[in-house]
Amino acid sequence: MVEKHCCRLIFVTELFTLAKEKGVNTCLDTAGNPFTREEPFYSKFEKLMEVTDLFMLDIKEIDEDEHKQLTGQTNKKIFWIWQPVCRITVKRCGFGTYLCRALPMMMGKAQAPCIY
Repeated sequence: MVEKHCCRLIFVTELFTLAKEKGVNTCLDTAGNPFTREEPFYSKFEKLMEVTDLFMLDIKEIDEDEHKQLTGQTNKKIFWIWQPVCRITVKRCGFGTYLCRALPMMMGKAQAPCIY
Protein backbone atom coordinates (compact mmCIF):
# COMPACT_ATOMS: atom_id res chain seq x y z
CA MET A 1 0.00 0.00 0.00
CA VAL A 2 2.84 2.42 0.81
CA GLU A 3 4.32 1.82 -2.66
CA LYS A 4 1.10 2.97 -4.34
CA HIS A 5 1.04 6.17 -2.29
CA CYS A 6 4.75 6.78 -2.92
CA CYS A 7 4.08 6.56 -6.67
CA ARG A 8 1.38 9.20 -6.28
CA LEU A 9 3.77 11.44 -4.35
CA ILE A 10 6.41 11.06 -7.05
CA PHE A 11 3.88 11.89 -9.78
CA VAL A 12 2.51 14.98 -8.00
CA THR A 13 6.06 16.15 -7.17
CA GLU A 14 7.05 15.90 -10.84
CA LEU A 15 3.84 17.68 -11.89
CA PHE A 16 4.36 20.48 -9.36
CA THR A 17 8.02 20.82 -10.38
CA LEU A 18 7.01 21.29 -14.03
CA ALA A 19 4.32 23.76 -13.00
CA LYS A 20 6.79 25.81 -10.96
CA GLU A 21 9.24 25.86 -13.90
CA LYS A 22 6.42 27.43 -15.97
CA GLY A 23 5.66 29.98 -13.24
CA VAL A 24 2.45 28.29 -12.11
CA ASN A 25 1.67 28.26 -8.38
CA THR A 26 0.87 24.92 -6.81
CA CYS A 27 -1.68 23.88 -4.19
CA LEU A 28 -1.96 20.55 -2.39
CA ASP A 29 -5.41 19.85 -0.92
CA THR A 30 -5.56 16.78 1.32
CA ALA A 31 -7.39 15.21 4.25
CA GLY A 32 -4.10 13.77 5.50
CA ASN A 33 -4.53 10.14 4.52
CA PRO A 34 -2.35 8.10 3.94
CA PHE A 35 0.27 10.32 5.64
CA THR A 36 2.96 8.54 7.62
CA ARG A 37 6.38 9.47 8.93
CA GLU A 38 7.71 6.11 7.82
CA GLU A 39 10.11 5.84 4.92
CA PRO A 40 10.10 5.96 1.99
CA PHE A 41 6.84 7.95 2.21
CA TYR A 42 8.06 10.76 4.47
CA SER A 43 11.12 11.80 2.44
CA LYS A 44 8.99 11.84 -0.72
CA PHE A 45 6.41 13.97 1.11
CA GLU A 46 9.14 16.45 2.10
CA LYS A 47 10.24 16.71 -1.56
CA LEU A 48 6.64 17.39 -2.58
CA MET A 49 6.36 20.14 0.03
CA GLU A 50 9.42 21.85 -1.47
CA VAL A 51 7.43 22.54 -4.66
CA THR A 52 4.08 23.21 -2.95
CA ASP A 53 3.08 26.86 -2.61
CA LEU A 54 -0.20 26.41 -0.77
CA PHE A 55 -1.19 23.53 1.50
CA MET A 56 -4.87 23.03 2.26
CA LEU A 57 -5.60 20.59 5.04
CA ASP A 58 -9.19 19.33 5.18
CA ILE A 59 -10.23 19.05 8.82
CA LYS A 60 -13.82 17.90 9.20
CA GLU A 61 -13.88 18.19 12.99
CA ILE A 62 -11.33 19.05 15.70
CA ASP A 63 -12.84 16.72 18.29
CA GLU A 64 -11.65 13.17 17.54
CA ASP A 65 -14.89 11.45 18.55
CA GLU A 66 -16.99 13.86 16.47
CA HIS A 67 -14.60 13.41 13.53
CA LYS A 68 -14.88 9.63 13.75
CA GLN A 69 -18.67 9.86 13.92
CA LEU A 70 -18.77 12.13 10.85
CA THR A 71 -16.18 10.34 8.69
CA GLY A 72 -15.66 6.86 10.09
CA GLN A 73 -11.97 7.62 10.73
CA THR A 74 -10.01 9.39 13.45
CA ASN A 75 -8.41 12.75 12.79
CA LYS A 76 -4.97 11.72 14.10
CA LYS A 77 -3.26 11.66 10.69
CA ILE A 78 -4.58 15.13 9.95
CA PHE A 79 -2.78 16.48 12.99
CA TRP A 80 0.33 14.33 12.39
CA ILE A 81 0.76 15.98 9.00
CA TRP A 82 0.40 19.53 10.31
CA GLN A 83 3.65 19.66 12.29
CA PRO A 84 5.99 18.79 9.40
CA VAL A 85 4.06 21.09 7.06
CA CYS A 86 4.59 24.01 9.45
CA ARG A 87 8.28 23.12 9.90
CA ILE A 88 8.89 22.90 6.16
CA THR A 89 6.99 26.15 5.54
CA VAL A 90 8.96 28.07 8.15
CA LYS A 91 12.23 26.62 6.84
CA ARG A 92 11.40 27.58 3.25
CA CYS A 93 9.55 30.86 3.71
CA GLY A 94 10.71 32.16 7.07
CA PHE A 95 7.22 32.56 8.51
CA GLY A 96 4.49 30.46 10.09
CA THR A 97 1.38 28.94 8.61
CA TYR A 98 -2.23 29.59 9.54
CA LEU A 99 -4.48 26.67 10.28
CA CYS A 100 -7.86 27.35 8.78
CA ARG A 101 -10.29 24.52 8.47
CA ALA A 102 -12.99 24.29 5.86
CA LEU A 103 -16.62 24.59 6.85
CA PRO A 104 -18.09 21.46 5.35
CA MET A 105 -21.71 20.49 5.74
CA MET A 106 -21.67 16.88 6.81
CA MET A 107 -24.88 15.10 7.70
CA GLY A 108 -26.61 18.49 7.89
CA LYS A 109 -24.31 19.80 10.63
CA ALA A 110 -22.43 23.04 10.03
CA GLN A 111 -18.94 23.05 11.48
CA ALA A 112 -17.27 25.74 13.60
CA PRO A 113 -15.34 28.64 12.00
CA CYS A 114 -11.63 28.89 11.22
CA ILE A 115 -8.93 28.73 13.85
CA TYR A 116 -5.96 31.07 13.55
